Amino acid sequence: MRNFTKLACITLIGMLCILMISGCTKSTQISSSAANESSEEDKYAMLKSDVWNSIPENIKESLSGDWKTAIVSNEELKGEFLEYLTHFPEWENADKKITTSDVYKVLQVTFRAASNSMLGDLRVYVDPDSKKIIGFGPRA
Repeated sequence: MRNFTKLACITLIGMLCILMISGCTKSTQISSSAANESSEEDKYAMLKSDVWNSIPENIKESLSGDWKTAIVSNEELKGEFLEYLTHFPEWENADKKITTSDVYKVLQVTFRAASNSMLGDLRVYVDPDSKKIIGFGPRA
């Protein structure tokens, strides 16, 4: 009976050690992925802040949150869509001749609409190289 108790105790300790080791590994992976998300957010923090500051106050009132809650994504838009944007006058695209059939890589900064707003999310398109605003997308 004593040998059985020793064996059970050793087995239990071994299983606890394995659980602790595997628990630490998962914790490290979560911390690592959280760090990646944090650095990704920091990468666009200045861009989101700049875009937010360019939005008129009356439009900000129809949005939920602020620049910190904006979502940045890489998008490809056809030139014909760029023609329908509400253009931002500061954007000069002298080195790129826009044609309706070409596809352009842009950054899309999305601000969620407030729940009481009849308008949809605000999408702001930004030149990925110059970080200048190209225009505002339709809110539907």
